[in-house]
Amino acid sequence: MSLSNCFSPIIADDIVSDEKATENNGAMYCSLGTVCDASGSSFVSDNNSVVQVAVHGPRAFQKGNVNLATLDCDVRYAPFVKFPSYSTIPYDFNKGLALSESIASSGQTKQAIEKLISEILKESILGMICTKKYPNMLISVHATLLSSSGNIGQDLATVITASSVALADASIEMMDMVAASTVTLQIPANEKSKPTVCKGITKGEYGNCSFLTVSSRCNAPEVTQMWSEGRMQVDGLFSLLQEACQMNSLKKTQIEGILLEKLQCAT
Repeated sequence: MSLSNCFSPIIADDIVSDEKATENNGAMYCSLGTVCDASGSSFVSDNNSVVQVAVHGPRAFQKGNVNLATLDCDVRYAPFVKFPSYSTIPYDFNKGLALSESIASSGQTKQAIEKLISEILKESILGMICTKKYPNMLISVHATLLSSSGNIGQDLATVITASSVALADASIEMMDMVAASTVTLQIPANEKSKPTVCKGITKGEYGNCSFLTVSSRCNAPEVTQMWSEGRMQVDGLFSLLQEACQMNSLKKTQIEGILLEKLQCAT
């Protein structure tokens, strides 16, 4: 399906950037080794999404691929967390429809969305793991969301970043790490006003909003996955994509600093 069929007209030249409109543009917080019985773990807070990830393995897996490692990802919202509404579920470019449409048509709810998030997480990080180094092995990634931003795209971005850090903490060999961010395109109710690109998730009195979640490699200009909620023109998509990749670059610096600090403490 062509991406041009997924967006309604918005001209890229009429899009402006406004960091003041961002509700929470603070630095990401990250801590390693938070789960004592895991091979690697991380605790990450970013834009009101808080997630704890535990990695187990690599360990022998009888049903696995003889030549490659098997990656298992499981994402759950903690029972006490208020679950985001379906209107904040991102767009799946692979299936050509909003994930909320897929969920609504199937009549399923929280469990189905957690399963979808788990699948997207796996797609985002699997290509970065050196699976040939761990033949017939199982690597398990378990993520628990302890707080939700109210937007599944932002929750997903936090889970992806935290999972990549936890894999590094578990000393899993990877070609590169992955960071993910979500950006907002504010579309004002007044048609004469220009749409605004904002970092993170924004709320307030404006017209409609579109969200784009992007995961990308930390040390190479390569996007591993992206999803959107709302409608925009392809040119508008590129403006959001550029902003998200810039945010991921900043997270790269934070991630490298955290891992370097751990190495220094271990020596």
